[in-house]
Amino acid sequence: MQNQKVGLKRNKLNIGMIYFMYIKNIKIIVILIFLILIIYFSKENNFIKNTLYSALNNLSFEKSISKKYSPPISEGYDDIIFHFIDVGNGDSSLIQTEGYNVLIDTGEDMYSDKLLEYLSEFNVDKIDLFILTHPHSDHMDGLDEILDNIYVKKIVLPDIEIDRKIIKDYIDSYNSVRDNKVIIEYVKKDDRFILGNSFIKIISPSPKKYTKVNNMSIVLMYSYKEISIFYASDMEKELEIDISNSNSNIKSDILKVPHHGSITSSTKSILDNIMADIYIISVGKENKYNHPSIDILDRIRRYSKQVYRTDFNGNIIITSDGIKKVVHTSR
Repeated sequence: MQNQKVGLKRNKLNIGMIYFMYIKNIKIIVILIFLILIIYFSKENNFIKNTLYSALNNLSFEKSISKKYSPPISEGYDDIIFHFIDVGNGDSSLIQTEGYNVLIDTGEDMYSDKLLEYLSEFNVDKIDLFILTHPHSDHMDGLDEILDNIYVKKIVLPDIEIDRKIIKDYIDSYNSVRDNKVIIEYVKKDDRFILGNSFIKIISPSPKKYTKVNNMSIVLMYSYKEISIFYASDMEKELEIDISNSNSNIKSDILKVPHHGSITSSTKSILDNIMADIYIISVGKENKYNHPSIDILDRIRRYSKQVYRTDFNGNIIITSDGIKKVVHTSR
């Protein structure tokens, strides 16, 4: 009789646990449905929708591969490390592979100390390629601080005639008081840089002249083994369509989303050609441009739930062995 009572208690306990888990799962599903409905039916408040997108990203199944990082990287793979550095509503990325350091853009000058601190944290004492995608302050205003504090072997620039002389005069002035001379290289479509077993291919600028400086940006692909990443800089619709129609193979695992998620970019044609698994948006909190555009977020999330943003996720790092990849965030 006593055993029967114990058995009944256990059965009730098991039923209670099952019921509790059922109710808990139902609550999660209801919350997700509620968030989705708000996102798709509320079109007016950009900040609220952006916040809800972040909540959905944190609840997504893909989040299970995302890890907090603590330099140096102690989890994941470290053959190749992609850094997307939080410099507000600007751009700065770092590639580390086989002893090479490639810095792409710097953000505004006001973020220079933060950028230098970050680079020091990851033991960057030299920069093999310092790529400045185009002459806008949110991409290259920290040039002088980098040159003053880190040994730079080569600066890579787009050949934009209106700005070429200004930058060249600055570098010549810098070189005149330095023993180590910085080399300047102007690049064009299909140029390549070999970095051990990996390489960078320049997708743009092309000989075509565009009215907007953004469309004369350096756009590039980095490839290592089976992994590729597309750095789109600030390219806009006209350039995106030209690249899409060029029959170039630009399929990539990771897309550095163009122009901070602006409505002027990320056309369906370019996204269809890249077909990335992971999307990174470099953007500042509550910026005056309302980046990223809600319409662009809607469009990107049709391709993948793995959308990371520096305003919500802080510094973003992707480590890889050339095949698998792990996302690390600082928040």
